[in-house]
Amino acid sequence: MPDQKTKLIKRLRILRGQIEAIEKMIAGSDDCEKMLTQIKAVRSGLLACTREIIQNKYCSCQKGQVCNQDVEKILDLLARY
Repeated sequence: MPDQKTKLIKRLRILRGQIEAIEKMIAGSDDCEKMLTQIKAVRSGLLACTREIIQNKYCSCQKGQVCNQDVEKILDLLARY
C-alpha cells in the first residue's frame, strides 16, 4: 500500500502544478482553449485518483479476481461524470 500512496501523492502534486498553471493562465489572460485543455486534464487526473482510491479502499482484488460488483458500478458512474 505505501507504493500506491506514493503514486497517488505524486499524481496529486502533478495536478496541483496543473491547477497553478491554470491560475497563471487566467491571470495572464492566456488563450481560452489552452485553459480548457488544462482544466480537462485536471478533471481526468482527479477522476483517475478517485478511481484508484476507491479501488484501493474498497476492493481488495488480487490478479485474476473480479472486484465487488458495487465497486464496479461506482467506478462506472464516476467515469460518466
